[in-house]
Order: sequence, then structure tokens, then C-alpha cells
Amino acid sequence: MSKIQNLQSAQGVAKYSGSYRMEGTLESILITLKPELDRKDLIILSALEKVKYGKIYTELYAIATGETIEQMQSIEQKLQNKGLQLLS
Repeated sequence: MSKIQNLQSAQGVAKYSGSYRMEGTLESILITLKPELDRKDLIILSALEKVKYGKIYTELYAIATGETIEQMQSIEQKLQNKGLQLLS
């Protein structure tokens, strides 16, 4: 489960998430997630492309941010709808 902590930053709340996974190359993921990245709703700290069973996917370590917990939950839902999966 993810931890929630307050940060002293422009956005008042940050959710630290372990790892995410999304099907596709890093380049295609950056295009798909561009609106969230531009708004800094999602900050990618590291990324690694892998091939498994003939499919390319990218594992990300990232932070989802928002001003309120409700906003963060909404952002997470949008990211999941785009194919981003939280790894346990």
C-alpha cells in the first residue's frame, strides 16, 4: 500500500508510490502521459523498459502529486484509465 505524506512544496500533498508498470516503450508512455507530466501530477523518478512474453512494457518509479487527497485519487484514477498499473 502507498504512503501519504505532506511535503513543503508548491503542491501540498504527495503520494509516494512504489513502482508502476505500463505497456509500451518509454517514448510512447511519455506521449500518453504528457498532460499529467506537464501539470506535474506525475513525476517520474526512474524508468526501465523490459520485454516479457514478446510485449514491451516500461516500469516506472514515480510520485503522484496533488493539492488534496481527493485530487490525488482522481489523478490516480485517470492514470489507471490510461493503462498505468500500480505494482505491489
